[in-house]
Amino acid sequence: MARGQNFAAEGRPYKTPLTDDDAEPQLIGGGLDDPLPSNAPTPRSAVAPTTSSFPAVPTDPDEFCGVPRRQAYLLIALTVLIVAVVAATVGVVVSNNGSDESSNVPIRTDFELEPDVIVQTSQQKLNLIRKTFEAYPILRSHMEQLPSESATLTKEVLDDETADPFLRAASWMILENGLNYEQAIVPRFALVAFYFAQGGPNWTTRTSWLSPDINHCEWYGVRCCTGIRREMVFSCKSFSEYSVVEIDMEENNMTGKISNALVLLQSLNALVLRRNSLTGVIPADTVAAMPSLRILSLQRNRLSGPIPDNLRDNGALGKILSFLPQLTSCIALLSFLAIQDTLQIHGNAFTGEFPLSYCPGRATIFRYLTLDCSVNACDPSCCYAENCIDAVYE
Repeated sequence: MARGQNFAAEGRPYKTPLTDDDAEPQLIGGGLDDPLPSNAPTPRSAVAPTTSSFPAVPTDPDEFCGVPRRQAYLLIALTVLIVAVVAATVGVVVSNNGSDESSNVPIRTDFELEPDVIVQTSQQKLNLIRKTFEAYPILRSHMEQLPSESATLTKEVLDDETADPFLRAASWMILENGLNYEQAIVPRFALVAFYFAQGGPNWTTRTSWLSPDINHCEWYGVRCCTGIRREMVFSCKSFSEYSVVEIDMEENNMTGKISNALVLLQSLNALVLRRNSLTGVIPADTVAAMPSLRILSLQRNRLSGPIPDNLRDNGALGKILSFLPQLTSCIALLSFLAIQDTLQIHGNAFTGEFPLSYCPGRATIFRYLTLDCSVNACDPSCCYAENCIDAVYE
């Protein structure tokens, strides 16, 4: 895949061409059911799902897909209604934006926002950052690292590689940042803290990162609400043109623990950090507090610890499925709700089993899921052979 290709805007996960020493399922187009690429290893026939390994769908005449027929019909009707409303809304948006047939990639430029407000002073910038921290309990300990007076943020602090990444980011915002629009301050700060936490100076590619006068939406691997495909419009409806929807840092020599600063990017739809050297655990409370996140790609790093069971606690999908505890494998009826929900975590050093909390019925809530089942056992009523990278490929 070409570096910088729009990952989230395509509305689906992607895979780069496989190599013989790094084979994975190719999640392109229809997903895991697509034909394997020509250079992929031959799947083991022994691990193909069988009727003895996976429970059959109930055939009770009074049930449909394992739930009472009346309840199932109501769910189907609700699904159809939601689809109809979404389709009607999209039609209105498209008609309002005109029909420029010469444009292959419709771009959204109709943000209903107040004019940009300039943050005039360094102290105002610091106050804005500190105020934002108060909304996120996960950041309160980091807030202690930030001074209350901007004058204490110096060049020495910015250049101190042992200093807290949040403190260095605040120093950069005060001393270096040249884009001082109010709506850009917080996402810009979050990206800079992320940069320092993940060893940014040593990244393989870091084009434009920390360039004072370049919009962060033009930094390498970053995609914002401007310049996106129309199908992403709803992800950005409540956010500004400076809001980040995608970070793609695949195979970029990233190190360190995944920064909690990402929680400040509430519009983030896709986080792709695969094939790096990230350590520590998945920051579950941070991920769970990012309701827009639909794609989390962390495979082939050095992450460890148990697989968290609360990654979807604050996501719309998790809330919807919490009301459907009896839903069986016919969860596909609502699959349109999960079309972008992706969790790829194989190739790490996680311990323990895959949490059953992600399996409200007889299917995982993730549209695309990959893990190491030989190490992180997954109940066969939840995972299939296609989800188990170590089971499918030799």
